[in-house]
Amino acid sequence: MRIFFYEFRKIFTVGMIALLAVASVIFYFLFLSFEFDHFPNGRPDRDIFKITVEEIAKHGPTMDEQQLANFRERYDKQVEEANRFLHTRPEFVSAGITTYQAFQKIDLEREDMQKLRNQVIFDEQVDIFWELQAREFIIDRYLNKESWLEGRGENEEQRARGHEIYLSGEADSILPWFVWRNYNQLIVFESILITLSVLLMLTPYYLKERRNRMFDLQYSTRTGRTLFRTKWLAGCTAALMFTTLHLGCFFALYSMNETAPFWQAGISSVLNDYASWFDLTFGAYIGITIVAIFVLALFTSVIALFVSRLAPSYFAAVGIQVPFAFVLWSLLLEYLLHDISSIRQSTYLLIIAYALLVTSAIVITALRWRRERVTDIHAA
Repeated sequence: MRIFFYEFRKIFTVGMIALLAVASVIFYFLFLSFEFDHFPNGRPDRDIFKITVEEIAKHGPTMDEQQLANFRERYDKQVEEANRFLHTRPEFVSAGITTYQAFQKIDLEREDMQKLRNQVIFDEQVDIFWELQAREFIIDRYLNKESWLEGRGENEEQRARGHEIYLSGEADSILPWFVWRNYNQLIVFESILITLSVLLMLTPYYLKERRNRMFDLQYSTRTGRTLFRTKWLAGCTAALMFTTLHLGCFFALYSMNETAPFWQAGISSVLNDYASWFDLTFGAYIGITIVAIFVLALFTSVIALFVSRLAPSYFAAVGIQVPFAFVLWSLLLEYLLHDISSIRQSTYLLIIAYALLVTSAIVITALRWRRERVTDIHAA
């Protein structure tokens, strides 16, 4: 155990911690900060967010027929508020626009009418008109649930799943598409940052010992040969610990987006432009992505240790790992983490992919350990 902690400290040096911190800060401002600073991004997203959070607080994470009827009553009351507002504005009265219905039918090809509309929508940003648009979007989605869901499928199996979601009532959940998109964007880039950091952290691990000719001493004794297991375990543990700390910081930042009310909502909501093969809540989906990131971090640590052990120089190690990193990140953006369990992917694609990652990590570790036990000093 003493050797394990010694090896562990060799990974987390002051210089390495500083490098990882700087890399994280730079990556944050380049790829993550926008999704934190601009969520919800403008209107009517901000109004939809406010309204859906209020609905969840009142009735829970779903909207049934009765709740939809109450929702439409609230919409009608806001229409009356908009009518009263229009009556108080002489420029709208003189233009004959005294009802919200007339406001909706404004001829935007007429410059004077377009100017009137833009005055309250964009210049003054009168809340009532933005909220009405948000409520109209929500009402339209719930009134046309079946067509919205079946329209997401590209083949018969996918359309059948959309119909199943409609019949099961999962589509009644309240989860706006931008809440979903925001998390997916953030977690994919967070996974890229974690895997990049693991590569930076573990690539120099064995290279330092090769440069100092420590292998000659290590492989001259039986005890020295067993150090491989301790060093490999220390490297993987360091990667998993770093991942835990980094995800802790990430979710501390993500909590400021205040999406917790949606965690009990099903991800296949009619308000979301996504459908899943499985009946998952948003919170369960987040949990699955966390597990996936730990698997990816472990796999990346094994690859980094393997390359570090065999590469003759740092430049050779980097040359090997750059293509690996780009392939992995491309898969993350497209398949491994973005839209996990989407009906647009094969049902078992992700299960097979992650099973292969875990199996590969185990096989590489086992083969390397077998090789270490018989390695000649000159081959080390």
